Amino acid sequence: MNLDINGNETVLSNIQNIISSGHIPHSFLIEGGFVEDRLQIADYIAQSVVCSSNDKPCGSCNLCHLALSHTNPDIIYIGPDENKKIISVENIRKLRNDAYIKPHSADKKVFIIKNAELLNVQAQNSFLKILEEPPQSVVFILLVNSRSVLLNTVISRCSLFILNDIQRNNATDDELTLLAKNTLNLLFDGKCYEILKSLKQLEKDRLASEKFFVLLQNECKNQMSCKDISNYRLKALNNIYYKTYEFIESIRMNTNLQLLFNSAIICYKSFLI
Repeated sequence: MNLDINGNETVLSNIQNIISSGHIPHSFLIEGGFVEDRLQIADYIAQSVVCSSNDKPCGSCNLCHLALSHTNPDIIYIGPDENKKIISVENIRKLRNDAYIKPHSADKKVFIIKNAELLNVQAQNSFLKILEEPPQSVVFILLVNSRSVLLNTVISRCSLFILNDIQRNNATDDELTLLAKNTLNLLFDGKCYEILKSLKQLEKDRLASEKFFVLLQNECKNQMSCKDISNYRLKALNNIYYKTYEFIESIRMNTNLQLLFNSAIICYKSFLI
């Protein structure tokens, strides 16, 4: 499993040493860095836990293949219910019930809470009940931007790893403005694949991604102010402008940027039909 975690090699090395020792803690807390880096490391730990080889993670066994394709039944991702903005106590009660069910194929089950900052206080207290005395066949991985949102009792029961927040891109405002203009032009030309290729440079830069969407809104306003604009284009640009507020909010909620860009382009394309 190749990891692109520039600046966090020491953290990865420490985790690899833990895995090699065979003494894997029952709960990890991974803080800081980019959300994509946190998820990469969580996936790496999970793959190592379920791997059936002595050299973990081997990347070759069936369980590793399932882990890499995110279809391993013993790796469970925990998040809020659809259209909800918190991970509720009901979500955690379900996790606790699932944790006592025997693993499907591997020796252990792994539960990854991707946005642990969305755990409300009730949910955290409910989680504590299993975190204090976890089943032997379970590993928990909590991913969070800042542990300050978690109860000290939760933090103290996890092995903490802190990632560096190293900027990957140095895109200027002029470059992002041009990217926004080109995105709209390519969108109306039906070249969605080209858009996604051009946006790939932003997938590791949350700040630049947010700025890109703001500049995209500015470009929509500029084009809508043109006197000779068609009703078709005016309506599509208006829809893109207002929908973009949701994508900006999603960035602030630590949504995976690659998935966000894909969703945005599919959504924008629907306004052109």
